[in-house]
Amino acid sequence: MIVVDGPALTHNDYPNHREEMVKDYEKTRMFVDRIASSDTNSKTRLLFTHIPLWEDPKYKRCENSIPFGRQGSLRQGTGLSYQNLLSSTTTTYLLKSINPKMIFSGDYHGSCFLFHNRDDDELSDSE
Repeated sequence: MIVVDGPALTHNDYPNHREEMVKDYEKTRMFVDRIASSDTNSKTRLLFTHIPLWEDPKYKRCENSIPFGRQGSLRQGTGLSYQNLLSSTTTTYLLKSINPKMIFSGDYHGSCFLFHNRDDDELSDSE
């Protein structure tokens, strides 16, 4: 079971964030890199992150499970103290580094199942 500080990983996506976030980013990045280089690749890995992984907006994967009548993908949005999704770059980094069998995120409170393809070299943010 691997718990990742998703907000710390957003520092690279938004370099104008506060300078104190740099230490959290570096610690989290070192943690993920240590897992990537470990010899536990044969073990099943479960990834937990508060901020959901990036979701391609062209796919409507959760039509029947999104509450309040909203259809389609969860859209990227950011503000002073929130981010709806991790970036495509951060998502690719986590998928390739950790190689999780299953991912759990708790920020989005609707019931939704998404499938991420780890075979792609890089996910795309474009709509």
